[in-house]
Amino acid sequence: MTFLNSIFLGALAAVAIPLLIHFLSRRRIKIIDFSSLKFLMVMQKSKLRWLKILEMLLLAIRMMILALLALAFARPAVTSRHAASHAPASVVFLIDDSPSTEKLTFGGTLFDDMKRGMGSVIDMLNAGDEITLITLAGGPSVYGPYGDFGRTREMINSLQPQPSSPAFREGLQKAAEALAASHNLNREVYIFSDFQQGPWWDGSFAQIMNPDYRYFAIKYAEEDPENVGLTKIEFPPQLLVPGEEFEITGEIRNYGSKPIKSHLVGLSIDGSRRAQVSLDLNRFSGGEAKFAVSSDKPGHHRGYFEIEDDDYSPDNRFYFDFDIPRKITVLGVAETGDDLKVIQRCLGMTDNGYIDFTGVDMSGFSRQNPSSYDVIILSDIAALTTPVANSLSDFLSGGGGLFVILGSKSNLNTYADFLQNKAGLKAGARQSSSAGEGGEAYFNLEKFDLTHPIFKIYSPSNPEAVKIPALKLAAYYPIEGGVPLAWLSGDRPVMATSLDSRILLLGFGLDRQSSDISLHSFIVPFIIRSVEQLASSQSAQQDYFISGQSVTINLPRQIGTPSVKLARSSAGTSGRETATFDETIEVSRGAYGSFVNIPQAGYPGFYTLSAGPDTIAYFSVNHDSTESTGEALNADDLKSILGDDIISLQGETGGITESIMQAKFGIELWKYCLALALLLLIAESIIVKKAS
Repeated sequence: MTFLNSIFLGALAAVAIPLLIHFLSRRRIKIIDFSSLKFLMVMQKSKLRWLKILEMLLLAIRMMILALLALAFARPAVTSRHAASHAPASVVFLIDDSPSTEKLTFGGTLFDDMKRGMGSVIDMLNAGDEITLITLAGGPSVYGPYGDFGRTREMINSLQPQPSSPAFREGLQKAAEALAASHNLNREVYIFSDFQQGPWWDGSFAQIMNPDYRYFAIKYAEEDPENVGLTKIEFPPQLLVPGEEFEITGEIRNYGSKPIKSHLVGLSIDGSRRAQVSLDLNRFSGGEAKFAVSSDKPGHHRGYFEIEDDDYSPDNRFYFDFDIPRKITVLGVAETGDDLKVIQRCLGMTDNGYIDFTGVDMSGFSRQNPSSYDVIILSDIAALTTPVANSLSDFLSGGGGLFVILGSKSNLNTYADFLQNKAGLKAGARQSSSAGEGGEAYFNLEKFDLTHPIFKIYSPSNPEAVKIPALKLAAYYPIEGGVPLAWLSGDRPVMATSLDSRILLLGFGLDRQSSDISLHSFIVPFIIRSVEQLASSQSAQQDYFISGQSVTINLPRQIGTPSVKLARSSAGTSGRETATFDETIEVSRGAYGSFVNIPQAGYPGFYTLSAGPDTIAYFSVNHDSTESTGEALNADDLKSILGDDIISLQGETGGITESIMQAKFGIELWKYCLALALLLLIAESIIVKKAS
């Protein structure tokens, strides 16, 4: 036990006052025998004995009343191992300003509640104390120390949630460094957070928890908030060409414990609402919203999924970018120019001439700049030399598409390592029809993946579909790995696409010695759609990033400026984009061209990189879905992570001051002293009345 105002313990001397009065007020009695009263002596002895007992009881009660009053002013408290003195204190506020603190509460948001809690702690501090503020989102930022509490409040009021996950481990290390530099006797760390579960709690924190400091975990949480969030989008491999439908799917999750009925999900593209659907979601479950839309205009497009408002708005919108090429530049490479005539005729038959074809033989490839093309076609190349393979690797790294056609001249030994390393594909030895197939002098191309964009126009689900003609192969290379797209009888793949790169591999040539495909009109849409598919974005996920993650954007090789401007915009309620900020980013140079590195992606929205009047890159940033879950650490979890000395308090009750005082100084007993003194005073009054 300790006394918070020990100076009042001197008042215990007042306990002697009733005792002094008792002895000083005793009268000396002279005994005179009086015969007529002699018989009354016997009758009064027992009553006098009782009166003396009452007199001593009253004396004890009055002394106890004075003692209890003195103790009440001395503020006795039952202390614990966290007991503190009233010496000056150095205080650190660790502030979780991650997106999860934007959940709505009756007082605004969790972050607003946290600010009010910080104000309550500041009210408890005394002159001579100092405060250091450390925000945690995206890494710790240190402010202070402040001795001026007014300035501290201004700084706290200016804080807003940031779009990154909290760095608790690094924040606690910064707090230890700040307190180690302090000269004050008391050193305290207050962690204001919703303590949401996540990867930021992985590992042990024991080594960074100083036993000489007091740690308070003040938890703010909204009980069972209603939250439905968009977690990601899927943009399957497909053709992105003017007028042709493409599919896009949004994944939605209900993070609440109550089922959701008819939750509205909408899709907007270029500021216009294109489609919407309502979903029913069970508790803690997910669903999908799938849309098929088209755009008649080529060029860059932006869109977003959006769901109804709920208790947590940051995950109610998901942004994405995609491109419909205005012009597709294609470089065809063959042993001779004659080997490219079939491909050149096919690509020259597009309606609007938006495919620009350039054909060279192998000797002319070294004079070309691959990065200036969208697609490269290698048609029946005899050998893939190391310089050519390196150049193609750089081309693929920059986002280009590669169509490899294996014909009678192809030497597999020079292709093997490149195809395996870059595409995960393997071509077997050439199979000739000289042995015959069931007595036939050719192989039958019998099966196609009609769900793939290249062959989708032949699908029975397409009302305008036509049949694929009977195609015959004189020889072929069997293909392993990747995603098969076409098969011979017996499920032998002869065409496949890579899972990881924009590479399409065809296991037979277009010349008459390899196949009769050039004799059918089928070859025209086949070559055109193969090129369009390689030129289309394989996945919109390549074009968006998550808040708080690092972003690296490759720039066109011809960029010559030392810096570019980064600008962000977001779609308002009208659907129009509204610019919110811009900053200058330094351009870095690497072995494969220019790029910019952004250490942490910012708030969700649309981003552009521009050099002067020219926009050179687009990308989107979206909310981190790990911030959406409502699961939080309980007191036992906190003790297992932060140690048994952590003092865990509930912040949203609004009265944390008393809880902190009890944790620091123990349970104060002055109220109980006053209550007991009052009871004794009542008892004293009753006894006096009885005795009189």
